[in-house]
Amino acid sequence: MNSSEKNEEYKPPPKPKVVAFSGAGHSVGEINASPAGTKVDASSIVVDGSKPITTIQVRLHDGSRLTIKCNHTHTIGDIKSHIEAAHPSGKAMELRLSYPSKLLVDDFETVQDAGLINASITQRIF
Repeated sequence: MNSSEKNEEYKPPPKPKVVAFSGAGHSVGEINASPAGTKVDASSIVVDGSKPITTIQVRLHDGSRLTIKCNHTHTIGDIKSHIEAAHPSGKAMELRLSYPSKLLVDDFETVQDAGLINASITQRIF
């Protein structure tokens, strides 16, 4: 450092230009989120806000999770259709209630009758 640098007046560095974030993001509480590029079609569950609503956690065959919001009157078949629309596999699946362990075989059984109110279920592909 030479003597002329010591006597200079401080000049702050120029401020960097702010560039807005242009990528995709996910919020912590997303529900019925599907991966980018996957469209959930007409077989998706439509929730009626005037009827009782529940949330079902689904552990998919690949280890990922899906949160489904539905009415107590939706059926196991509706849940399966929604899973297939959100994560297409084209293969047969079975759903199992995690606790108490129960195979969900009747596609016409309602969420309430199957004991799926705020439940966690597992998908198996074969």
